[in-house]
Amino acid sequence: MTKRLLGVAALLAVALGLRDSNLAAPAPPELYVFVQDLDRVVGVRRGGWIIYGQLNADGELIADGKHQIGAPIHLPRWTNHVVTDFAADEARPCYEYHSGFLIKGVMTVYGRFIPEEGSRVTKFEDYRYVPKGPPIWNLPGFFMSREQLEERRRWLSEHLGEKPEYGEEKARLDAAAAANRK
Repeated sequence: MTKRLLGVAALLAVALGLRDSNLAAPAPPELYVFVQDLDRVVGVRRGGWIIYGQLNADGELIADGKHQIGAPIHLPRWTNHVVTDFAADEARPCYEYHSGFLIKGVMTVYGRFIPEEGSRVTKFEDYRYVPKGPPIWNLPGFFMSREQLEERRRWLSEHLGEKPEYGEEKARLDAAAAANRK
């Protein structure tokens, strides 16, 4: 009877998160690292337009201009970063970033985010990136694997004098590495 009570007590302790820290398996290291990039030019699809500019640290677009979809002009470099164009014919699940928090919802084909009713707001620091998971449509940066991050940092260290922008990129990656060691 005593063994059975101890077993039930152990199950309850695990279920309630009260397990002995010496018995708990260590958390696996994060495979992906968030790299903040506030210099990247992005486009946000809104109906028949792409509004372009840069995302600030809170995930808000600071607009520089707009382009009508289908209009015959030479597009600037931002066309590779249309953050709300998921090339879909239907609404797609995603998150919206606001000041360190994530809101779950869907992005319509017209570029409108609709929050999921009753969904829980998540702290960004608690979010775990999964490559095939729902994207964060207005993320002020990107995720890269820890391995790629360290490899790129090494390469940049060896080539810093070749181009001025290498120093900026190295500083951005160093900051991401330092933030993810905490």
